[in-house]
Amino acid sequence: MAQRMGLDTPMLELSITGKPYYNTLYPHFPAGDEMSASLALDIASAAAEAGFKRLVFTGTEPLRHPEILDICFGAGRCREFLEMGVSTQGAELRNMAAALKGAGVNLLEIRLETLQKVKSEFISGCSFADVRRGIQQAERTGFLIRMMTRLMGGVNDDEVYDFCDLVKRHCFEQWFIELPKEDERYVSADVVLAARRNLEALEPRDGVRRFRVGRDAGVLCLAAQGDMDRLRVSAGGVLTARGAETDLSALDGERLTAALRGALNGGGGRYSIEAIEE
Repeated sequence: MAQRMGLDTPMLELSITGKPYYNTLYPHFPAGDEMSASLALDIASAAAEAGFKRLVFTGTEPLRHPEILDICFGAGRCREFLEMGVSTQGAELRNMAAALKGAGVNLLEIRLETLQKVKSEFISGCSFADVRRGIQQAERTGFLIRMMTRLMGGVNDDEVYDFCDLVKRHCFEQWFIELPKEDERYVSADVVLAARRNLEALEPRDGVRRFRVGRDAGVLCLAAQGDMDRLRVSAGGVLTARGAETDLSALDGERLTAALRGALNGGGGRYSIEAIEE
């Protein structure tokens, strides 16, 4: 298998706070259960040496990690990363966007499940006004922004057109992510194709379909469950790739790099919206 070298390589998702955000519909996890900064930087450094070009820090809310800026700055010194991002609920960005940019972050994945204030605050536990201010600050600061929205029947499937409408005015990517088909809230991402007509298909990337509408500023992305080209590391240091788990916290030096290189060159992992059991 030919080794991929640039932005077509899998994204490494490194969870540094608790379980991944997509663990449940209403992810209210207690504080703590954080990956140490030293382990996060060891994994990031080894990932760069192994050939990863793309890294995103994720978790319940990585921006609440007490050493998030030190982690980003340390990882940013690995010049091999073409994309280095943070996956966030958005509220903390109102005060942290500039500092993140200065630490080397160039990508933000903002998890926004609904545009309705009451539902948003119930799902995320964050002030919707703070989320809006955070998004505005992120745009002003000049990040590549991906709005990550899980399609959920009975929760936000009636807001598809409203989300699509955002890309008319904002230069970001709007991602619609399907839940597993066995989930009772499953909604096909194809509902987006019905909501917006005359979509121009762009080259697929990250295992997702990408579309533009006329002169819209942004791009619509449809992600089928299991198709996003990502490898995941839990806050406990467990790498999940192709159904196998490797405890990276028990490795160091060349063994750590070799484990990540093997996962990368093995063809990448497939994104799962299910929880990683610690």
